Amino acid sequence: MKKKRFKVLIVGISMCIFTVVFYEVKSINSISNETLAESKSKEPEIAKIEVTKKPIETKTETETERVSSAFIHVPIIKQKPELYNGCEVTSLTMLLNWAGVSVNKLQVADRIQKDPTPKREDSSGEIIYWGNPNKGFVGDITGVKEGYSVNHGPVVELLDEYLPSKGVDLTGSSFQQILDNVIAGKPVVIWSTIYFVPTNNWETWDSPDGLVKATFQEHCVLLVGFNQDKKVVYVNDPFDGAKAKAVPMDNFVKSWEQLGCQAVTIK
Repeated sequence: MKKKRFKVLIVGISMCIFTVVFYEVKSINSISNETLAESKSKEPEIAKIEVTKKPIETKTETETERVSSAFIHVPIIKQKPELYNGCEVTSLTMLLNWAGVSVNKLQVADRIQKDPTPKREDSSGEIIYWGNPNKGFVGDITGVKEGYSVNHGPVVELLDEYLPSKGVDLTGSSFQQILDNVIAGKPVVIWSTIYFVPTNNWETWDSPDGLVKATFQEHCVLLVGFNQDKKVVYVNDPFDGAKAKAVPMDNFVKSWEQLGCQAVTIK
């Protein structure tokens, strides 16, 4: 009987060990499953990358001023002695030659539109009736008789005859837009005064098209460069034959504005 009791005891102890081991394994598996479930429920978040899009900035006049200087080499042509009053057509001839058109100032002067309206004066010698420079050259371009000028309209029209659809009338633009054309490598025919300063010498006369306000200090040159640091522009002056003459920018701009902000170039 001792043997049997011993066997029973062994079997009992074995059952107890099995039970403990079973519950240990179950407990471990339970903890593992809970941990896995918890880890699945707490998956790491994908880091958010914030991208700040800067608006595309367009160039303004102020930004364009970062180009402090520009210069274009253009051969000089004198208006005298043949064309004493021909600063406009001579400046246009310089522009045309630069663009590759083989033409001389006399040919250009011959083709520029004219306003043949005869001049009339009062008893004191003041001009009371004459032509309109917006229509064509007023008076004698050679200087043998009194002559005045021609404005931007007929000049750009003639430019288009030599270079079809290439003429650009910049009249009314800001001066920065004029400089932008020089930066782009294009000389500009531009109206100012003979001394490149504002003037108080103005006259008014009647014409077939209405009143004309004019100054005999009117002048036209070819703008070929500028330097913002030195505050100068460079012009080919047909009157005295000076190439790339340095002119103070501030007064030049003021005189240009007085003459109606007239300017002409090519595409």
